[in-house]
Amino acid sequence: MLFSKASIFTAATTLAGLVSAQSKTVHVVKVGPELTFEPEEINAELGDKVQFQFQGGFHSVARSDFANPCVPLDPATANGTVGFFSGDMNVKESDQFMPTFTILVNETTPIWYYCAVVGHCEGGMVGVINP
Repeated sequence: MLFSKASIFTAATTLAGLVSAQSKTVHVVKVGPELTFEPEEINAELGDKVQFQFQGGFHSVARSDFANPCVPLDPATANGTVGFFSGDMNVKESDQFMPTFTILVNETTPIWYYCAVVGHCEGGMVGVINP
């Protein structure tokens, strides 16, 4: 079976694209147990994932914007930006599992987030992807 240089190049380019798409980075952000996201800031590329790992306590992760850091992103004013909310996670020391919540980075503008549990954002539990 004979292959042309063009078909070999096309196959190699396609394979490289698949490998590159699969080798994107997963950034881990630890949530809690105190009023913290660790780290508070990360830099991520398009196609990377951010996995929030709930370490302990009662916390959540919700998207906001810079102007209203402790308010969930309003779809009516977000100009097509998609919000997210992990739901409330109550992790006890005796738990045998660690809940996670993962998002796909599909934009290069800053992605602001906070803990939506009453008083946590006001206590400084905020973070940003691509500040």
